[in-house]
Amino acid sequence: DSKWKLLQQLCRQYLRKTQEEHETKQQIDDDDDDDDDDDEEEPLRSYRLSMSANALKQCRQDHYNNDNDDNDDNDNGVSIKCKMSEKEILEMQMEMKSSDVDVNPKHVLDWDVYLKELWLRAHQMNESFQMEMKEIFKPCKGCRWEEGPVKTLESYRRKAQMDYDCEVYPFSAHVLDIVRCRVTFDTPKHLVDGLKHFVHVLCSAEYQQRFRIVRIKNAFAAVNPLLSTTRTRTLYKDIKVNVQFRKICAYNRSQVAMVTEVQFTLHAIAQQRQVQQHSLFRFLRSEMLHLKSSKDIQHWFDFQLQSACFESKDIANLMYHCPRQFALSPLVQHFHSAGGDTFLSQMANNGQVQFPHAQTLLQSGSFIPFHVVQTQLVQDNHKGTFPLMHALWKQPSIDCIKLFIPSYSEHAKMVWYAANRVLFTKKINNKIKLKSEQREGNF
Repeated sequence: DSKWKLLQQLCRQYLRKTQEEHETKQQIDDDDDDDDDDDEEEPLRSYRLSMSANALKQCRQDHYNNDNDDNDDNDNGVSIKCKMSEKEILEMQMEMKSSDVDVNPKHVLDWDVYLKELWLRAHQMNESFQMEMKEIFKPCKGCRWEEGPVKTLESYRRKAQMDYDCEVYPFSAHVLDIVRCRVTFDTPKHLVDGLKHFVHVLCSAEYQQRFRIVRIKNAFAAVNPLLSTTRTRTLYKDIKVNVQFRKICAYNRSQVAMVTEVQFTLHAIAQQRQVQQHSLFRFLRSEMLHLKSSKDIQHWFDFQLQSACFESKDIANLMYHCPRQFALSPLVQHFHSAGGDTFLSQMANNGQVQFPHAQTLLQSGSFIPFHVVQTQLVQDNHKGTFPLMHALWKQPSIDCIKLFIPSYSEHAKMVWYAANRVLFTKKINNKIKLKSEQREGNF
């Protein structure tokens, strides 16, 4: 802990020194020419593009399938649509009538199906998009075009889950910068000229069959010039132009499309951002995120744990990357399903549990605290079923079953005596018949 605090202190000192040096240099420049800075950015703040009503509506990856976008249900297979509507998913979930934490069709269809389909589409279209953009910006003065990498699957998933979890389903459709590039300019005038050139080219007869502007976000317009300071002038600002890009697939001659992003900014601002993205800055920023947003991160962990469905690989990843979160998780410590099942009861009732990971979680003391495990092992649900009873039914091995036996002998006796009175089910001719059986015997 002492080494960690020392490293944090060094990071803060480095950032403070870097910021002070930059602000001192900026202040000297401001003193040389008091009013020029504000005047220079005025064309960027006032930049507007006359856009159609369609381009101003909420922008998503599953929109813009047709020339007439007033009806998004007319799907000709250009953009990727989610396999099921939210209403269909709700009806399916109601039919399932499952209280298990690992059953969530909405998350599966969004995070596992739609997200990965769109990510594959991004890799399919990225090279063609970058070549087109490079050619478009060649004639621009004071311009530097930079190809952006396709957003990684992990980064894409994290952004969809943390930034758009309150938006309209599917959440993954709201991420628009999976395929992207950046264009930097020497002066605001060059940037405005570059924007006008870009819009003019995309609206030409040669390009309008492949490109369509669907949204523009001007971060320069969000800064009030009357409140401008050295700090606000050095903040990262850009103009993001989201463009739907279409192409013909070579292998089947079908048309595919997705929304891409072109970022316009000033070269000086881009350089400042590179300083801020120094590894020490990223390290400290990550730690500050943990300190300031612990509730959001805990919510994210619980969501990931719920989505893992006790799959061995996903549980192992959480154990490796977030070991301390298990002891803090409300889902682990306080969760009760509609039927009264605790987290351990849900775990015992899942046949995908693997012994090595389960043993480490429940018995090492490094993940779920010992007292939490022992408390939940003697908690029954609304039907009087203990975790051990679920384990006897669902767990594939004796070793897995033993994990759900309480450590204290008096608690173990209580659970075993209760197991002697459990209701057994037998399936005959596709009908479930319940038979109550009292078994005599000593523990």
